[in-house]
Amino acid sequence: AQQYGPVMRLQLGRQTLMVISSYEAAQAILVSHASETASRPRQHVASDLVSGGMRLLFIPHGARWRLMRRALHAGLSISAAQNYAPLQEAESAVMLYELLNAPNPARCDPADATRRFTVSVITSSVYGRRSVTGYEPIVQNLYTAMGTIARLGRPGANLVEYLPWLEHLPTMLAPWRREALEAHHRELTLFRTMYDRAREDGEEGPPCFAREIAEKQSEMGLNDNETSYLLGSLFGAGSDTTAGSILSLIQLLVTNPEAQKKAQAEVDAVIGSARLPVVGDIPSLPYVRGCVKEALRLRPVTTGGSPHLATSDIEYGGYLIPAGSVVQGNHWAINRDPTHFPDPEAFLPERWKGDGSMEEGMGSFGYGRRVCPGQHVAVRSIFVVGARLLFAFDMSHAKDDNGNDIPIDPNAYTNGFNSVPLPFPITLKPRDQDRASLIRAEYSRALAEVSKYGTL
Repeated sequence: AQQYGPVMRLQLGRQTLMVISSYEAAQAILVSHASETASRPRQHVASDLVSGGMRLLFIPHGARWRLMRRALHAGLSISAAQNYAPLQEAESAVMLYELLNAPNPARCDPADATRRFTVSVITSSVYGRRSVTGYEPIVQNLYTAMGTIARLGRPGANLVEYLPWLEHLPTMLAPWRREALEAHHRELTLFRTMYDRAREDGEEGPPCFAREIAEKQSEMGLNDNETSYLLGSLFGAGSDTTAGSILSLIQLLVTNPEAQKKAQAEVDAVIGSARLPVVGDIPSLPYVRGCVKEALRLRPVTTGGSPHLATSDIEYGGYLIPAGSVVQGNHWAINRDPTHFPDPEAFLPERWKGDGSMEEGMGSFGYGRRVCPGQHVAVRSIFVVGARLLFAFDMSHAKDDNGNDIPIDPNAYTNGFNSVPLPFPITLKPRDQDRASLIRAEYSRALAEVSKYGTL
C-alpha cells in the first residue's frame, strides 16, 4: 500500500481485484457508494459448495439478503445488544473464576477460558444452551466447521475461483469439490441439530434467538435449512472472532505494561474495588475503551477484509473501479494509515477521544452495507472481559526456567480467512485477596444467572 497507493488493481485470472488501503478511499468507495458495493463476488467453494448458498456472509445483495439481514438485525442491533449484558457479565464472571483457578497461573494460557466465554455467550443467546467446559462434542464440531470455512474461504485458497472452467472437471479430478461437499453435509447436520433442539425446548426453554426466528420463519419465507444456516453462521461470526480479539487485547496489555497500569488506574478510580465493571460502564472508562479499540485496530481479525462486488463503475481520485470487479478493504493497511493514526504500530489507547461509544471509528468490522451485524454484541463482550481482567489481575510475561520473560510473538497468528493468536503463556496474579474473594462471590451469583440455560 505504501508503494502503490490507496487503490491497487490486481488481475487474478479473469477476476479483477481492487484493494483499498486508505481510510478516505474506503469511505469514498465502500460507504459513499454503499449500494454499488453491497454485493459479494461468487465464491464457488466457500459459498456454493460448503455453504449450499445459504451463508449470509456470501449471499449476493438482493431481496433474499435483505430478508435475512433484517432477521438478524432484530437480535443484533445496538438496542438489542443491551439485552445480552446480563449474560455477558455472568459468563465473564465465570471466566474470571476459571482464570483465578488456573492450574499454573505463572504460565497460564488464557485461550481456553476465553473461548468458553465467547462460545457460551453465543450458544446461550442463540440456542438457549450454554457451554460448561468449552470442549463439548458439539462445540468441537462447530469449531471444526468454522475452521474448514475459514481455510476454504481464504483468498487464494481455491484456484477454481480464478479459473471458473475448473468447475466442470469431474469430481475424481477435483478433490476440492469432494472435501467441500462433505464439509457442507457435516455443517448442515450440525446446524439443523442445534436449531431442532432449540425448537424442541419450546416454552420450557429460556428465551433465545432461535425461538424468535422459528416463530417468524414462515412469514419470512425461509425453510429449515436456511434458518439453520442463518443461526449457525452466528457461531463463527461471534465466537472465534470475538475470542481472537480478546486474546489480542490480552497480548497487547502484557506487552505494553504502562498502558495496562493506566487502564487499571482508571478502573480503580471509576469502579473502585467493591464491584466488577459492567457493560454499562463503557461511557465512564474512556482509556479502557481506547485499549479495546487499539486491539481491534492493530489486530483486525479479518486482516484483508471481506470482498465486495462492484455492480457499477466507480471513480475515485483518478482511479476507476470497474463494474464486476472485486473490491476489498485492506483492514491491516487502513488501520495503520499514518494520516489518521500517527505512530501507527504503537499501542496508544489515548488516541481514541471520540463520542464514548464502542462503535465509533471501528473500521475493522467492515464498511458500507456489509458491516458486521454482530459488532454491537462483540465489542461489549470484549469490553466487559477486558475491564474485568484489568480490575482483577496483573498480567505479565510468563517466565522460562531461568526466570527470563517468555516473549510473545506479535506475528504468531493463524492463517485463514480470520486470523487469531496462536497459544501464548502469560502470568496472571490477583491484584489483591479482596478482589480474588469478590471473583469467587461473583462466580456463585453468575452460576445462578446462567442456570436458566440448558447445556450443550
